[in-house]
Formats: sequence, structure tokens, C-alpha cells
Amino acid sequence: TLAVFLYLAIAALLFAQSGRGSVPRTALLALLAGVAVLNRAYMLAALPITAAALWHFLDASRARKTLHIAVFAVLSCAVVSLAAIHNYAASREFVLLTSHGGINFYIGNNPAAHGSQVRLPFPVGTGSAALLRDIEAIAVESAGRPLTPSEVSRYWSDQALAFIAREPGEFARLLGRKLFIFFCGFDICDVISYNIMAEYLPALGAFFVDYKFIVPFALIGIWLTRSRRKEFLYLYAIIVAHIVSIVLFLVVGRYRLALAPFFVLFAAACLAYLVNAFRSGMAARGAGVLALAVAILAVLNNPPAARVFGSNFGSNYTHIGSQLMNQGDHERAIAMFTRAVQIEPWRSEAHNMLGLGYLSAKRYDEAIAEFKRALERNPRLYQAYLNLGSAYGALGRAAEARDAFRRALEINPDQPDVRRLLEGR
Repeated sequence: TLAVFLYLAIAALLFAQSGRGSVPRTALLALLAGVAVLNRAYMLAALPITAAALWHFLDASRARKTLHIAVFAVLSCAVVSLAAIHNYAASREFVLLTSHGGINFYIGNNPAAHGSQVRLPFPVGTGSAALLRDIEAIAVESAGRPLTPSEVSRYWSDQALAFIAREPGEFARLLGRKLFIFFCGFDICDVISYNIMAEYLPALGAFFVDYKFIVPFALIGIWLTRSRRKEFLYLYAIIVAHIVSIVLFLVVGRYRLALAPFFVLFAAACLAYLVNAFRSGMAARGAGVLALAVAILAVLNNPPAARVFGSNFGSNYTHIGSQLMNQGDHERAIAMFTRAVQIEPWRSEAHNMLGLGYLSAKRYDEAIAEFKRALERNPRLYQAYLNLGSAYGALGRAAEARDAFRRALEINPDQPDVRRLLEGR
């Protein structure tokens, strides 16, 4: 991903600045650091760390170091300010990067939070647009007045902080869960899981070295290189800052991916230590390190724990079922949706899609039952009302169909086709 490239490019430029350094190289470093922040807001923590590392690596007079830091600060802030300028032009509010920070903070820290999935203590619509619409509506209703995007974000930040203050023990357990999720070897997806795809594309499973094997050796490598901590201080700081910035919010695979190159470096250091240990007659030490790596591997990749803490597999089967539906393979689609419901029975959209599968197969009574189950779990899932109306209509139950369509329109008024249908146009 772009985040991986930017992290590597920034690290390479920093190490290249050892000695007197080059002002043009510092300018390029600043531009890349600013772009990294625009690409992923969590990389904002890397800016002060990179500036400090730049000062550390430069072997020059204080005046020249100050010049480099000034160039870095001005150019990186100029790049980041482009987002703030755009946000102000769009909303007439000062928003540095995104107005969804508070919402994301609450999603990661609330009484129902899971750590790697969107779990809220109240029902909201399916999909990003519906979720944001419902989240805003709840904040506006609570405030009793219209709110700006920043005010909505602040409302949810306050709710998250209130949860943390009210239940510090639960918050601590949630942080522990997120740390486990960050380091565990299972793919923590928010759309499609690599592990699930490997079930259907065996070639994907042929790659032996993946995240779960790299992390144990990387953690040991970090410890083994501690004598060179002054050289690697920047890498240590970036790893810690990145983990903290993710764990405070929500952990998904694409967020932790940016650290993979740094983990590879430290894993290589561990492997080099093992090779030297066995070659130089220190087999006992090498065996001890190898045993420790295997133990960490076993702990972080304990299938029951990893699946409970980090799974998002139900939604994967929902996506697969949707593709099968598009291909007209209704029976296989129903099988996938059924599997999704079995794995995550709480997920309203899985029940909705299973009902849609039954509806496409003209199994109307079963479809109606699933749409109702979806609405029991999320009364704001207007798509389920639309599908329920279609199922009632197919059975000739016109009054019930109209009532279902009307409920869908109440939840989401932006449906002109449904409005025309109810108005008889």
C-alpha cells in the first residue's frame, strides 16, 4: 500500500541524512511525511518523531540542524494544511484532517466495542454512509439542535471519554484485546479476508512466510538489537507510536500493514542471530531463542482466541454470497449467507442478505422471516424494510408491502423511487 511505501521512503531518507545532510533531501523528506499524514491520519504521530530523528542523524552545527528542522516543519505542515484548507472551504470550520476522528474513537471505545469490528451499543445503518448518517442523527437528537461535523465528532469523543472514565477496567481489557489483535497472525479484515480467500484460491495459501511468522521473530529481534538502540531509536519510536495510534482506535489489517517492513527488518536480525549462534557453537542459545519464537507463535496464533478476538469472517461470506448472487447462483449464495449467519448471528446485514437470497430463489416465507430477524437486530436497516416490502408484494400482500416501504422511507427519506411508488406515480 501507499502507507508502506511512504514509511520506507521516509526511513531511507532519514538514514541517508547521516552526516552533514542535504537540505533538498530534507525537503523531500518533509513532503513525503506530509503526504503520509494525508494518506493515513494515524501517521500524524510520525511527524514529531521524524523531526527528532532528523536532528539526531545530522552531524552538523546547531545552526545547520535548525535550518533542516525549519525546512522539515514548514514543508510538512504546508502539505498537511492542504486538507485543512479544503475542509474549511467545504464546511467553514477548521478541521485539520477529518471530522470523523471522534466517531472512530467512539467506535473503538464504547461498551459494546470489539476491537476490530464496528460494534455499537445501539443499532445503526449498514455501510459507511448509513452509519455516519445515523451517528449524526443520534448526536443531533441528543443536543437538541443542528450540529456541525466538528461538533458531531466532539460529541462522540466525549462519549468515548465518558466510557473510559466510567469503566477504566473494561477499557484496560479492551486495550489488551486490541494489542492481541494487532500482533495475532489472523488477517484482521474489514472487507475481504486473505484467509477466507485462500479457502477458494489455494495458491494464496502457498506463501509460507506471512505476518504470523514474522511478528514473533521481529519481537525477539527488537530485544536482541537493544545494544544498538541509539541507531534504531527512530524505528523503535515509529513502531510504538504507530501501535498506540491504532490501538487507541480500531485495529484492522490494513492499518497494521504499514509496520510490516520494520517487522521484517527485526525478524531478519533475529534470524541472523540464530544462524550465527548455531555456526559458532552456541547451539543452546540458538535453540532457546527458537523455542521462544515458537512459543510466541503459538500464543499469538491460538486459533480459538484469534478467531474470537479478531474475526470478521461472517462479513466475508456475505461478500462471497453477494458475488454468487450477481452470477445468478442463488443456492450457493444462500449457503454462503447461511454460513455468515451461523458465524455472526448478531450481524443484521447477514440476515438481510440471506433473506435476499431466499427472495431471489422465490422462497418468500423464508425471506420474510430473515428480513424480520435482520430488523430485530437493527430496526434502522432500511434495506431490510425495502426487501421485506418486495417479499410481501410477491405474495400479493399489498398493505403489508406498502407499510414496509413506508418504514424504509421514514428511516432514509432520500429514496425517490420508493416515494413515487407509495404515491402511486
